[in-house]
Amino acid sequence: MLHRRMLPLASTIAVGLSASLALPVSAVEAPSPSPVPITTGETDHSSDATGPVLTARRANLGSNAHFTMNQRTRPVAPGLEHTRFDRYDVRGWIRVNTLTADLSTPGLRLDYAAPGKVSSPGPLSEAMRRDRAIAGVNGDFFDIDDTGAPLGIGVDRQRGMVHGSRSGWNNSFTLNREKVAAIARTYLEASITRKGKPPVTVTNLNAPQLHAHGIGIYTAAWGGAARSRVLPTADRRREVVVRRGRVRANRKRLSSGPIPAGTLHLVGTGEGARRLARLKKGTRVSVEYGLNRAATRVAVGGNVVLLRGGEVLAPGDAEMHPRTAIGIDTDLNRVIIVAVDGRRSHSRGL
Repeated sequence: MLHRRMLPLASTIAVGLSASLALPVSAVEAPSPSPVPITTGETDHSSDATGPVLTARRANLGSNAHFTMNQRTRPVAPGLEHTRFDRYDVRGWIRVNTLTADLSTPGLRLDYAAPGKVSSPGPLSEAMRRDRAIAGVNGDFFDIDDTGAPLGIGVDRQRGMVHGSRSGWNNSFTLNREKVAAIARTYLEASITRKGKPPVTVTNLNAPQLHAHGIGIYTAAWGGAARSRVLPTADRRREVVVRRGRVRANRKRLSSGPIPAGTLHLVGTGEGARRLARLKKGTRVSVEYGLNRAATRVAVGGNVVLLRGGEVLAPGDAEMHPRTAIGIDTDLNRVIIVAVDGRRSHSRGL
């Protein structure tokens, strides 16, 4: 099996495999493996301060030496398998769960799922129930210290593009209309136009932080988090409310609370705020947004690319944490989703 491309993900947005029964990849647990005696020697420390300190002689084991145990694979649905195993090396134990999906299987769909609003993340199981998914894994990185909103791109089969930015966090896993998976650079393409004026570029869609001097579009999918929380600085600010193609309000004070369906809130900071100030109440405007890859049906953001064309691109593993990644086996048109436990006695992380 050739994992040609791989992209790491972290928690907040679920990548769900559509069907009818919720089953997280970590749902099947087994007893933690017993510690394996190792020779006292050079010390390797986990980044988990509460975990054990493991020692080994590299001269005997080698830095890449390892063994695997407790491996088992079981079918979840036609075209979908769940594998779980424990692995031990000189740095200690890790526990790995994988989902392998054959995208050519009739009736098996890979989709983006979310528990509700962009700024109100919830448990993976909730997101899976909403999409009637039978297996799933957390995806994307998120604004952990504030709104909880995802940082990268999110495209849903049913709702289209839900969130994203023109730049920043642009490595994404994508799936097109022909079920062809890719790891690609994706970004928001959005603008505001009015008659006789050049278009105004938009930098963000339902994003937890505006770009400096940027403009963000906030829709009903954003949720009730105050839009003032997305501003990068205390610089000039402006909010414009658009409904049915016409400016309904233009104000310096940013609002909070849910946005009604069919209404857009345009939020600007710095130079972006100055541009929005020109949109007078009653002006007709057109607000358009989408992904740069028009044929994309599903997309979820990640971080750096780990593997491409057989070449390992991963950075070092100085800090060990729970890790999630998604990979593509281009030979067999399969998608492999990997989740590694971390900061636990049975699994140090990667």
